[in-house]
Amino acid sequence: MMDRYYFLRRIRGPILLLTFGVTAILNQWHILSFGRSWPLYLIVLGLLGLAERFTLAESAALPPRPPVDVSQPPYQNGESR
Repeated sequence: MMDRYYFLRRIRGPILLLTFGVTAILNQWHILSFGRSWPLYLIVLGLLGLAERFTLAESAALPPRPPVDVSQPPYQNGESR
């Protein structure tokens, strides 16, 4: 499972380079200018980040959270226990 995570980490640069190349072609064809292409980069980075988190969460379960002691009142006015 970690192989998929590392694979996604390794192809991040090539995917961004490919996105930049597609944007350059669209700029040459006067379809999309570079000044208006920044949302495309954010979308690509967001999708890559989601894919990485999904594969990381799929590969390893999170450790259990420690129990909360409800018998003690929370800290107040800078007091310490």
